[in-house]
Amino acid sequence: MYALRPTSDFLKELSRLDKSIKALVEKKLERIKQNPKLSKPLEHEPNCFTERVKNYRIVFEVQGDEIILYRVRKRKSAYSN
Repeated sequence: MYALRPTSDFLKELSRLDKSIKALVEKKLERIKQNPKLSKPLEHEPNCFTERVKNYRIVFEVQGDEIILYRVRKRKSAYSN
C-alpha cells in the first residue's frame, strides 16, 4: 500500500469542500492508496494521474511508495496552476 502525502494546497482545497464531496474524496483516496496506477494518467506528465469525484478532480503524482496529492478542484480549474 502507498502512503499519502498531501501538499498544503491540497489540504486547503479539501477543507473548503462541501461535507458530502469531502467524504467522497476521502473514500476515493482509500482506493487510490491501494493502486494509484489504475487512475487516468496525465498527458506529458510522467507519474502524474487524475481521479474523478463527481465534477471534481484529484491530481496526484506517484513517487516510489508515496502518493503526492497536489490538488482537488472542480474540473475546469484542476489542470491549471
